[in-house]
Amino acid sequence: KILGARSGTHLRPIDAADVLCAIAAMVVAGNVRRSALMILGDPWDKEFLTIKRWDLPESNIPSYRYKANFSVVASEYDDLHPLFWESYFIGEPIGIFNRKNAQKFGRMGERKKDKCIGVNPCAEATLEDGEPCNLVEIFLSRIQSREELVEVCRYAARMAIRTTCAKYQDPKIQKVISKNRRIGVGLTGILDAKLYTKEDLDAAYRAVEKEADSYCKEMGIPVSVKLTVIKPSGTLGKLGDCLEGCHPAYSRYMI
Repeated sequence: KILGARSGTHLRPIDAADVLCAIAAMVVAGNVRRSALMILGDPWDKEFLTIKRWDLPESNIPSYRYKANFSVVASEYDDLHPLFWESYFIGEPIGIFNRKNAQKFGRMGERKKDKCIGVNPCAEATLEDGEPCNLVEIFLSRIQSREELVEVCRYAARMAIRTTCAKYQDPKIQKVISKNRRIGVGLTGILDAKLYTKEDLDAAYRAVEKEADSYCKEMGIPVSVKLTVIKPSGTLGKLGDCLEGCHPAYSRYMI
């Protein structure tokens, strides 16, 4: 139906987005997060900017669009069309992906060159074309000392890097993983953790950085292009009996 409606003319970005969402709706298994999408568009594409504007009289929004978060690729304030801001007052807000910064920086203020073009569905990991994310979770609230945190970070980095050594069926995926060795060591349970100072988190990052550098060199592979993430964490925090990601606690119970 999507393709047929454009017979004799060109597909639009909004059509490509709808095809992706329709496919995601068909492959759901167990939980909706397993088919969640992040779709990036042009900041001056008016159809893209109204992709979830249910309030517009002419809107006929298909239900499968709930599968995706929609963001625009923009690096400057002036890049944004006025319609972008309307999404924050009516409908569902459109996000921003600053590709220039993503290709230039790693951790805040730290320069790390990256040829990424997009992100994973929750946007904590930058990715090249064809590249999957490789995430490892550390339950910060279960760790009792900075020394223990450093040790756990070292093991997490090694495990993530080892995962990049797996054999992948798709040659394109194999090539980009072998080149980047991208990993994403993340923390969850941050706001109910005992260790939550800048010095603690700096020590954790340096441990990942040092271990990744030495382990990659030990195995004779390129050093990982990116190292850490802070991700939403979903329900994974329940395994560690903690709050997910950097979510705050504001209530004893939730219905």
